[in-house]
This record gives sequence, C-alpha cells and structure tokens, in this order.
Amino acid sequence: MYLVRKGVYSLQSGTKIFNSNAYRGDFTAEELIIIEYIIKFETADTITEKTQIFKRVKYRKMLEELPILKFNKITLGRKLKKLSDEQILVRKIIKDDDGTRVYYAEGSKIKKIKS
Repeated sequence: MYLVRKGVYSLQSGTKIFNSNAYRGDFTAEELIIIEYIIKFETADTITEKTQIFKRVKYRKMLEELPILKFNKITLGRKLKKLSDEQILVRKIIKDDDGTRVYYAEGSKIKKIKS
C-alpha cells in the first residue's frame, strides 16, 4: 500500500484502493490495512441481513495474515471498534454456547474513502 495525493494504491496490483479522502490523514496506515483486509476478506462464515453481508473475523488469524500490524488482539479490537464507531465498519457480536463470534460489514461511511 502506498499513498499519493490522489489516493491509496495496492503495492501488489497497483490498483487504487481508497480515494483521496483516505489520504488526507483521517486514518492511520494500520487502519487502512484493516479496512482493506475486511473488504477483501473471503470467508464461508457469513451472515446476511437486509443488504449487508457480515463476515466473521478471527482476530488471531487476521494478525497472523497481516504481520505488518505489530500489535496484539486487544489493540486490534480497539481499532476495529473505533472504525465501527465512525461507521466505516458495522460490527455484530454473537454470544452463544460456542463462545463469542465477531462479524463485520461495510458501514455507511465507507463510501467516503472507498474508490
């Protein structure tokens, strides 16, 4: 991922990931990496509600797949909560006999930064 004034681009493909609003400093590089991961993340464990598709995110697996994020599960949870509070992502928590599962979908304000 690299930043230029017109947006944020993928290092792998060179395609534009986020528009210039993401570049203006509203988000840290770590937050943009997290947002991109959740947008592009593929999982069989999904929940569909109305027009939103919630994807289950396992914090430990996410940190293993993104070693550039040099923080622990607690810090990752705080960053994801912040993005949910800002309506960039929507968080759904399900607690049952199997434990706690966390799902995320694109929030209403993601269009503000998404290309």
